[in-house]
Amino acid sequence: MKAKTAIGYLALVLSITAVATGAFIPFANPAALRSKETTQLLHSVAQQVLSNGITSDLNEYLASGSKPKDWLATVVLRQVESDGVYAIGQAVAASNPRLVGLNTQEVLDHLRSGLEEGESIESLQIPVLTPDGTPHWVAAYNTPRYYGYIGFAWTALFSSIIGAWLAIAAWVVMDVGELQKANVVAWALLSLMAGPVALGVWLISRPTSGKTEPVFCPSCGSTIPAEAAYCVRCGHPILALCPKCGRRVDLEWVYCGSCGTPLTEES
Repeated sequence: MKAKTAIGYLALVLSITAVATGAFIPFANPAALRSKETTQLLHSVAQQVLSNGITSDLNEYLASGSKPKDWLATVVLRQVESDGVYAIGQAVAASNPRLVGLNTQEVLDHLRSGLEEGESIESLQIPVLTPDGTPHWVAAYNTPRYYGYIGFAWTALFSSIIGAWLAIAAWVVMDVGELQKANVVAWALLSLMAGPVALGVWLISRPTSGKTEPVFCPSCGSTIPAEAAYCVRCGHPILALCPKCGRRVDLEWVYCGSCGTPLTEES
């Protein structure tokens, strides 16, 4: 019983852990592409361009601007082509002066040269017009990385799901074993395959009682423990045995139901 209770608490704790980490991951995703800080930075640069145009101090402004971790560069592109979402153009200002004068592809090639093998680049771009109406785009480039705690959260999520699944299966098997020993194997297989679903089915179909029916004292009517020999209230004898076969008999019986031996003097 203690083992089954411990397994039940373990399944509960692991289930709560899985739900908590599953809810945490979307909100803790550090992908800078969706960073509020980055969006604010791009709009700040766009406002500078819209108000002052492409000035000599724009590079310094880009270089000194707040930049989220993993963003590689912020660039102002003079538009050559655009599909309405991303633009192809030439860098007229950049947080890294080496990028000024390069076209979009050359900017990407330069940034990739500093990355490790397998790392990719993502970009976020917003359009802006200079005071003379020339179309430009402000682009920020990053390499999408996950910080250490996100990797830990994913590990915790999968580990807790698997652990909770196995703990639920173990609890169901132990509970079935107490109430329906003949069905343990079937329920074990169902629990391993269906986990929480099997738990729900078992709780719905679970026998309401694995214990004997309550025993009432024939003298005072009090409820007494099933194996008590005497009433705990009035002391009336509860258990009676046949003097010949030793089987349990009811106090009101005249003959033993197993061997027919008379149980009263009148008999």
